[in-house]
Amino acid sequence: RSQYADKHKAYLEVLKTGRQVSIEAREKQQVMDRISTSIDHYKRKQEQLKAELAIASDSNNKRSKETSRLTAELNNQNALMEAFNKECAEEDKKGNPQGKLNAQQAAQYTSLKRQADIKTITQRQELETVLRQLDSLTEASKQAEIAKETQEASLAENTRLIENTQERVKTVEQRAKDSVGSIKDYEAKIKDANDRLQLAKARRSEHGTKLRDIENQLHDLRHVKEDSRQSAKNSEALQALKALYKGVRGRLVDLCIPEERYRNAVTVALGKNLEAVVVDTTETALGCVRYLKEQRLVSMTFIPLNNVQGRPVDDSIRTFGGTCKPIADVIKFDVSLEPAIRYAIGQALVCDAIAEARKVAYQSGDGQRYKVVTLEGTVLLKNGSIQGGLATIQSRARKWDEKKYDDLKAARDSILAEAAGGSEAEEARIQIEIKDLESRLEAAKRRIDSSGNEVSLIKSQIATFTANAQKAKDSIAEQVKKLAAYTKAIESCKGEADKLQKVVSAAEAEIFKDFKKVVGIEDIAELERKETLKARIRAEKRRQFAVVIQKLKFAVEAESKRVGVSRPEALDEAIKKNDKDLQACDSERTLYKKTLEQTVKTAKDASDKTISSKAELDQLEATIRKNSQNSEHDMRKLFEMKKNITIKNATCNALRQQRVTLFERCVMNEIEIPTKAPEDVGSKRGRESNTVSSRGGRQKHVQNDDDGETEDIVVSEAFLTYATTGTQANSSTNARTLTRAATSIQTSVCIDFSALDNDVRREMISRPRFESYKHQAESTIDQLERELETIAPNLKATTKFGVSEQKLGQSNSHVEKARENHRVALAEFHQVKELRTARFNTTLETLVVSLDKIYGELTVDTRGRNIVGTAYLTAEEHEEPYNGGTKFHVVPPLKRFMTIDALSGGERTMAALALLFAIHSIAPTPFFVLDEVDAALDSGNVQKLAEYLVNHASDCQYIVVSLKEQQYHKADSLVGVFKDQKRESSGIITLDLKNFSSGKH
Repeated sequence: RSQYADKHKAYLEVLKTGRQVSIEAREKQQVMDRISTSIDHYKRKQEQLKAELAIASDSNNKRSKETSRLTAELNNQNALMEAFNKECAEEDKKGNPQGKLNAQQAAQYTSLKRQADIKTITQRQELETVLRQLDSLTEASKQAEIAKETQEASLAENTRLIENTQERVKTVEQRAKDSVGSIKDYEAKIKDANDRLQLAKARRSEHGTKLRDIENQLHDLRHVKEDSRQSAKNSEALQALKALYKGVRGRLVDLCIPEERYRNAVTVALGKNLEAVVVDTTETALGCVRYLKEQRLVSMTFIPLNNVQGRPVDDSIRTFGGTCKPIADVIKFDVSLEPAIRYAIGQALVCDAIAEARKVAYQSGDGQRYKVVTLEGTVLLKNGSIQGGLATIQSRARKWDEKKYDDLKAARDSILAEAAGGSEAEEARIQIEIKDLESRLEAAKRRIDSSGNEVSLIKSQIATFTANAQKAKDSIAEQVKKLAAYTKAIESCKGEADKLQKVVSAAEAEIFKDFKKVVGIEDIAELERKETLKARIRAEKRRQFAVVIQKLKFAVEAESKRVGVSRPEALDEAIKKNDKDLQACDSERTLYKKTLEQTVKTAKDASDKTISSKAELDQLEATIRKNSQNSEHDMRKLFEMKKNITIKNATCNALRQQRVTLFERCVMNEIEIPTKAPEDVGSKRGRESNTVSSRGGRQKHVQNDDDGETEDIVVSEAFLTYATTGTQANSSTNARTLTRAATSIQTSVCIDFSALDNDVRREMISRPRFESYKHQAESTIDQLERELETIAPNLKATTKFGVSEQKLGQSNSHVEKARENHRVALAEFHQVKELRTARFNTTLETLVVSLDKIYGELTVDTRGRNIVGTAYLTAEEHEEPYNGGTKFHVVPPLKRFMTIDALSGGERTMAALALLFAIHSIAPTPFFVLDEVDAALDSGNVQKLAEYLVNHASDCQYIVVSLKEQQYHKADSLVGVFKDQKRESSGIITLDLKNFSSGKH
């Protein structure tokens, strides 16, 4: 059995270790999940950045190619223009041999020309006017053509932008649609997690309530715990018997339930059978007895239902009236246990008062005597004796609570085992899951909001592009109309110019007719016109080259500027940084994965060890049962011998108890009993040569008489009794001395029989002589008692008894009152504890929600990517959270999980401000003073803090002491403090910024 106990203890230790390792593995798995979520985020971001980089690189490549093409075209046009200029120079050098005039001819030509001009002055002026109009119309037509081409390019560009923005709208709307689906999924998961959390909290609360009720009941039954400690062997033996034999029902005290007011009476009525074990058959009882003997366990009384006999309750007893009733009627028991109840109780009756009990017991109408028990436990036996004693009865009556106590302990262990199985850890895991889902839900909502804003912005851009395209179309139509008008006007001007030119040519031909013959040139005017036309054509061509070159220069410059818009270098840097963060998270996951695998392996080993320990325990229990069954036949003879020894020992123990009782009664009745101390018995021998010593210091004289050799007992064996503390018991010590100086200390004494006559001692040795002597002594005692009745009774004894009984009743009432006060105080304490815990948890949950929201506002990405940090609080103590600390967890944007000590000064400042603002949101104040809280912040975080203060200025008045100019721009008013040297004191300057922010100035 000791080996079984050691195995069971080892099994419990292994089970406890396994649970602890499982909790540790669950916590590490949660960390792994968070790291995996971060890795997924970084991977998605990496893909997005790579896609943006590919798009930007492709766009830059296309624009670079277009720039190169335009540059090549510009160089080609410059080369063509240079070639044209060279060709004109060469042509001018060669000239026309037929068109050269000498000086005289040139002078004559000039004179004739002047005459022709004078003659055709009017026509020439009209012609010049028409030609100027023609040039003007031609230039306007060219400008209209250029404007038309420009508007067509603008129309094409706006059309392209509209198509691109429409594609962006589709992409953003699809992303918003996906976010809406994610929101529904997250809301469903949050609802499910909240339901599971509420269920876990309700289960834990229910367990807590049940546990408190059980603890209160166990506290009320703590006396049973003390008794059960003393009777642990009995309980173990009974459990072993129930496991070995199916016919073992249990103890009578566990199988019966008396009415509450009759508990003491039933306890007294059952007597020694209170803890008797009820079994089905006699064979089962004998087997149980053999097992107890073999295992050397405590002895028990067994009541076999098939062989036990007892008198049933006569119906006439139930007609006595008053408060009298059979004890069997006040007990609840199974019908199959009726033989055991008849045997243990019989026809015993119960009455409320002692007077009624005496009347029923000795003065019944049929002349028969009955065993009657009162409610206080006083029993009146048929032989006329009366037994009582409230303290002993109440102590034995507690046995009725043992089964209830064991059931309560089992229920408490079950609740604790279920709670230890991970209910609190499950709640913490669900809360973390809910926080994660809520953060994802908020992120999805923010994505929807940003998508809506982006769609609105893009649609406004589309509207702008559409308006621009429509303007371009209208402008193109207008330019087409202008071109048609210009073409018509040009044709008209050309016709009129031709008419005027013919008139001028005819006049000049008449004047130059003779001169042509002299110089040999057929048409000098035609030559001049050709030269003029050639110069005009050259100028026009140069102008065209210049326009084309200028357009190409503008296009090259525009494309060169657009090449760097997409910032591939910045995207490449962001990709590298994201890769670095991803590698850090991956390495951290690898480290945690190894630790988690080791922990899971340890948990599996602990589980395997638990299973093996359980198997070994079951195998050992089976071996114990098998050995117990196999040893029955071998131990049968030994059992018989031990049975006789047990009977003899029980008889001797009963006689020893009777001796102690008689001795104490003699002491109380002031009857002198000679005693000796045990040490005196061992040192002083009798004078006779045939004196021998026996067990316990008892001395015997061995002598011969007519009946043979007999033992003459001189001194009894030692026994414990109350004696004086300052004297030594010896041969002269007597009971009167013990009575006068008695204290509460027990000592060991021996009865000295040496003062008796030898004849009397010899009569004590022989059983027949002792019976004869006992009969004579009893007759003498009866005669003395009859004489004593005629003498006045000792009233002091009755008075002392009444006073003692009254004190005992008062003490019991005080004890019950104290118990009731304790129970009430304990209930109030638990109620206040629950209220305090509930209020603390409610405040903490509200604070956590506000903290996460505020920290997200303070750490939102200014580039509009809706990336925010996460912050939350957790209580270190779950049973009484207000007695423990609170952990502050912060995860800045785009960073992995780390302790707050590892954060930078600015990050810790933002986290502290978020916590401060969250506490303020729960208990708001009229104004808030911040003294240089932005000292450790960079310009970006200062801008975020200023934005937060502006957004929440309607909730509270913020007074900020700062040296950062980013704070000044967002303030409603400024108060400056400076040193006034004239007054040698501080001066104040104020400036109201509301008018500036509203745009009035």
